[in-house]
Amino acid sequence: MKCLFVLTGLPVSVPYRLDELFAQLEAKMRPTVAEAAREQGRADAPSIKKNW
Repeated sequence: MKCLFVLTGLPVSVPYRLDELFAQLEAKMRPTVAEAAREQGRADAPSIKKNW
Protein backbone atom coordinates (compact mmCIF):
# COMPACT_ATOMS: atom_id res chain seq x y z
CA MET A 1 0.00 0.00 0.00
CA LYS A 2 1.30 3.43 -0.88
CA CYS A 3 0.33 6.60 0.88
CA LEU A 4 0.71 10.15 -0.37
CA PHE A 5 0.95 12.93 2.19
CA VAL A 6 0.16 16.39 0.90
CA LEU A 7 1.74 19.12 2.96
CA THR A 8 1.62 22.65 1.67
CA GLY A 9 3.70 25.60 2.64
CA LEU A 10 6.78 23.63 3.62
CA PRO A 11 10.13 24.79 2.24
CA VAL A 12 11.07 21.39 0.87
CA SER A 13 12.56 20.85 -2.56
CA VAL A 14 11.32 17.68 -4.27
CA PRO A 15 12.05 16.27 -7.74
CA TYR A 16 8.36 16.08 -8.68
CA ARG A 17 5.26 18.24 -8.76
CA LEU A 18 2.06 17.51 -6.87
CA ASP A 19 -0.10 17.86 -9.97
CA GLU A 20 1.99 15.16 -11.66
CA LEU A 21 1.61 12.86 -8.66
CA PHE A 22 -2.15 13.38 -8.56
CA ALA A 23 -2.42 12.68 -12.29
CA GLN A 24 -0.49 9.42 -11.87
CA LEU A 25 -2.54 8.42 -8.85
CA GLU A 26 -5.80 9.13 -10.65
CA ALA A 27 -4.71 7.15 -13.71
CA LYS A 28 -3.87 4.14 -11.53
CA MET A 29 -6.90 4.33 -9.22
CA ARG A 30 -9.65 5.05 -11.71
CA PRO A 31 -9.81 1.51 -13.20
CA THR A 32 -9.57 -0.07 -9.74
CA VAL A 33 -12.37 2.04 -8.32
CA ALA A 34 -14.53 1.50 -11.39
CA GLU A 35 -14.18 -2.28 -11.12
CA ALA A 36 -14.98 -2.20 -7.40
CA ALA A 37 -18.11 -0.14 -8.16
CA ARG A 38 -19.20 -2.67 -10.80
CA GLU A 39 -18.70 -5.57 -8.38
CA GLN A 40 -20.65 -3.77 -5.67
CA GLY A 41 -23.41 -2.96 -8.14
CA ARG A 42 -23.69 -6.59 -9.21
CA ALA A 43 -23.81 -7.68 -5.57
CA ASP A 44 -26.44 -5.07 -4.62
CA ALA A 45 -28.63 -5.42 -7.72
CA PRO A 46 -30.82 -8.30 -6.46
CA SER A 47 -31.57 -6.48 -3.20
CA ILE A 48 -32.31 -3.21 -4.99
CA LYS A 49 -34.56 -4.96 -7.50
CA LYS A 50 -36.43 -6.79 -4.73
CA ASN A 51 -37.04 -3.61 -2.71
CA TRP A 52 -37.69 -1.28 -5.62
